[in-house]
Order: sequence, then structure tokens, then C-alpha cells
Amino acid sequence: MKLDANSLYAFLMVLVRLSMLITVSQFYGTSIPRPIRNIFLLSLSMAFSLSLYDKIGPVPDTLYLFVLRVLFEGLVGIVIGYIIYLFFAMVNMAGSYFDISIGLGMAQQMNPLTGHESTIISRMVSMLIVLYMFIINAHHLMFRAFIDSYNLPMVLSINGISEMVQTFSTTISWCVLTAVQIASPVLALTACVDVASGIVNKSVPLMPIYLISLPVKIALGLIVISFGLPAFLVSFQSAFEGIIQFTYEMLKNWK
Repeated sequence: MKLDANSLYAFLMVLVRLSMLITVSQFYGTSIPRPIRNIFLLSLSMAFSLSLYDKIGPVPDTLYLFVLRVLFEGLVGIVIGYIIYLFFAMVNMAGSYFDISIGLGMAQQMNPLTGHESTIISRMVSMLIVLYMFIINAHHLMFRAFIDSYNLPMVLSINGISEMVQTFSTTISWCVLTAVQIASPVLALTACVDVASGIVNKSVPLMPIYLISLPVKIALGLIVISFGLPAFLVSFQSAFEGIIQFTYEMLKNWK
């Protein structure tokens, strides 16, 4: 491929779509320095533009068509990035369920991945899932969906918009349900501790049951999370594959 106007145009279009995808999806957060993020984006855009050169096409003849193409690339990147973002939101939700159920919900700190406050277990799970995704090459599935998105037409009908909105709502409800299912072992354990604490409190009213039950909930919760960590990782892996399927379903509705 020669270095001409068409190759520069292909690189720019790939850069716009990929930057919107990664930014919206929060694939990496503010903890990574900006120069490294920019180098990462430029390197990936250059690599993808070589293979997507034929699919992007030549430079538009008018400025109007060029602006429309830039807006189209940004819109596709936002759509795919938001679907991927729902996975990380589901991970944070499951981690928050862990913290709230075992009593660590009051201990919050700044999460560098999201830029917002998050609980201790939620932050640990988020960082661990990102590392695990790189270990099992799950990010390749995201990049595969990115490459396949270049088969989309540059039109979007009313029926396509309605189907995409329905897919969005289905994906959000599925993420909430999956987060509850992943956190269900810890939620069930803490519910049993709360029931036992209520029985003890009725039997011995003068006992400071809160001071006794809270350390028990934290200890048992951490034990369950530690021994169940492999199962949790497999569940998150299956959840990410499900998110990728929703991404392809979203791309299929683009018509």
C-alpha cells in the first residue's frame, strides 16, 4: 500500500472509530498516562488501516461527504464502545454487591479506571478482570467485532433504530441479572448470617449483635470470594463472550 491521500484517509477513519470505541468502553482508564494511550491508539489504527484499506474506500469528493463519514465512524465506535462498557459496568456492579453484602460498602476510594469512587472489592475485581482478559486474549474478540463492523452500510433505517434500542435495553437487563447471579453465593451467605444474627438478637437482646455479625460477615465473605475466585473468573469470561454476542446482534440490526 502506497502512502497517499487514500491511505491517510483510511488511517484517519480507523483512528476516529477506534478512539471512540476505546474511550467510551473505558477499556483503559485515567491511570494510564495520556502519551501511552495516544501511542497505543496510533499503533492500533495504523495496523488496522493496512487490513481495512479496501473496505474504507477512496477519499470523498466533497467536504460534506467527508464530514458525514467522520460522523458515521464516530457513531459506530460509540455504539460498539457502549456495549463493551456495559460489561465493565456489570463487573463493577458485581463487585459492589460483594462489598455491600459483607459490610465493606462504607469503605470507598477513588477508582483510577473509572475516575469515580468505588468500593475495595469492586476495585480489586475490576483490575483483576482487565488483567484476566489480557491473559486469555479476550480483547481479540473486541477487535474482531471492530473489524467486522466495517461491513455495515452507511445508512440506518427507522426499523433498525428501534431494533437497536430494544437490543440496548435487553443488554442492560441481562448485565444486571448476570451481576446478581455472579454475586449470588456471597449474597446468600450474608443473608444466612443476617438471619442467624436476628435469631440471636431476639434470644439475647443485650448482646451487641452488630459488633459481632459484621466481622463474621466480612471474614466469611472474603473466604467465599477467595475460594470461589476461579469460578467468578470463568463467569466473567462467559459474560464477556455474551457481551460480544450482543455486539454482533447490534451490528446485525444496523440496516
